[in-house]
Amino acid sequence: MECGLEETLFLVRTKTFGPMASMLADRLASSGAEVAIVVDERSGPVATGKFPKVSLSDDILTTLGFSNLAEDWPWFCGDLCYAAALERFPEQRAFVLIESDVFIPELSVEAFVDTLASHPADAIAAQLSQSGQRRRFSDSLARFGLDPEWGCIFPVTRVTQQVARAMNDLRMRQLKEAPNARLNDEAILAGAVQRGQFSYARLEDVLPDLVQAGTFDTNPPHLLEALEADGAERRIFHPVVPFERIMERLLTGEKNYTRHRLRMVLAAAPKPMKREINKFLRRLGDERRDKRPGLLRLNSLVGALAPERRIRVIDVGANPLIEGEVSYQRLLDQGHAEVAGFEPQEDALAALNERKSAAETYLPYALGDGGEATLRLTRAPGFSSVFPADTESARLLGFTKGMSETGRMSVQTRRLDDLDELLPADFLKIDVQGSETAILRNGREKLADALVIQTEVRLFSIYRDEPTYGELEEELSAQGFRFLRFASLKHVPLSRNRYRKRLRRAEFSQAVDGDAFFVRDLTQIGAWSDETLKRLAILADGVMDSPDLAIFALDHLVMRGVLGSDVVERYIEAIPADRRRT
Repeated sequence: MECGLEETLFLVRTKTFGPMASMLADRLASSGAEVAIVVDERSGPVATGKFPKVSLSDDILTTLGFSNLAEDWPWFCGDLCYAAALERFPEQRAFVLIESDVFIPELSVEAFVDTLASHPADAIAAQLSQSGQRRRFSDSLARFGLDPEWGCIFPVTRVTQQVARAMNDLRMRQLKEAPNARLNDEAILAGAVQRGQFSYARLEDVLPDLVQAGTFDTNPPHLLEALEADGAERRIFHPVVPFERIMERLLTGEKNYTRHRLRMVLAAAPKPMKREINKFLRRLGDERRDKRPGLLRLNSLVGALAPERRIRVIDVGANPLIEGEVSYQRLLDQGHAEVAGFEPQEDALAALNERKSAAETYLPYALGDGGEATLRLTRAPGFSSVFPADTESARLLGFTKGMSETGRMSVQTRRLDDLDELLPADFLKIDVQGSETAILRNGREKLADALVIQTEVRLFSIYRDEPTYGELEEELSAQGFRFLRFASLKHVPLSRNRYRKRLRRAEFSQAVDGDAFFVRDLTQIGAWSDETLKRLAILADGVMDSPDLAIFALDHLVMRGVLGSDVVERYIEAIPADRRRT
């Protein structure tokens, strides 16, 4: 049955109306298609911008007459999208349903829209046909007198109103007569075509230039940015995943994103993206040590504690071009922290703002004592400082090249305590090449309730007139902090000549600097509030990787009757076996 473009509604199926769904909907609309968004609203309302919405939820489907649905119906029963759309837009003669992770290049979207809107077949889907063998999720079609060798692939389908109603009838019959039968959306479409003897076509025959071998390969998924970068690509791909989402899956372990699989995903990536992912993988390396159990332990801990608010982080010197992964990254990634960061260098600030989440705010301030200062930019950005290099120290340690000046920048410093927009911190991370003491001294009010400070400590001066470690420790002690442990400590060889390579790194003697954790004086813990103890436990596990400190805080909550001892036992059991005694 032929239908015109004005009689066909294009449906984008998504869980959340994110960038991929928005891009797909915009491309379809720009080619003259009428577009609506089918969205899963079981967890609450989802905004769909300028596009009309077709809502899916348990209550809505029950109202439509679909009961006894399996728990995994959003994944298993895509045919219900047609049922909800038919109820919402009964005047439409045909529907095209497209999953949001389908990529349709700009060069092809007009042909895609025009062809599917005008094709005379009642139903169109990839591989829609009899395969010659029973299909896994079509097997139960035999219970309804239908051929179980029929099936299709569901990411892009097109049906007339009559086929949509036949799909609804078959699904309702299955739920009523055989609620335990596993008929997925592909089987329902294939079964409805058989039962109603509708005309049908395979998507690969309808759009032979756009749908080819590999279009619906799922392992590995295709990279959005790589496809977008290829301006000559005309083919359709599914599933397509943005780079940011792939990185997130690698970090959390979702969908088994091993390093090998990720490298397969990025085989066609643009060179800058390849460099970024390879750098990320090297940093992650073997130290990942199956990060997922650590995330599960952290999330379980936060869930048991149920703190009143997220951890507040202040990051001074947040340069991502130097930092790599920050110590609080797990808290941030899992939604347990909010960050206010400071970075006066424009390129570093731009990099931060480009990748930041909604929980992060970055300001271009150089912190200090409130006076003017000159920031000396260096060949190696990690050495940039308001203090001039000590040339003799640089020569001794082999830092001369990296510490050579490439420019200067006049800055007006701001006192931490003068920033009214900044809430008091729970955790401060600071790395500013010698200015730590001045910033701490001028931030006593903002740090009055802080529990942990991670700061760079200099054990061998490399700048002229920079405060010593003794002065830094004295300021921290005056504010009530005590040294806990080093997070890292850098040693360099004292021999920079031809003999240097004769020694292993473990034999390097001179300690130069490192990151150290200072914790609020634990002898006063009896006076701390319950919420303070909760935040300490979260910081101990999620930032410092100090399970003994987390247990110390949890035990005090148990003694106060705030927690049961089972919480502590579960936490200890979640610590890797090689880190605890049996």
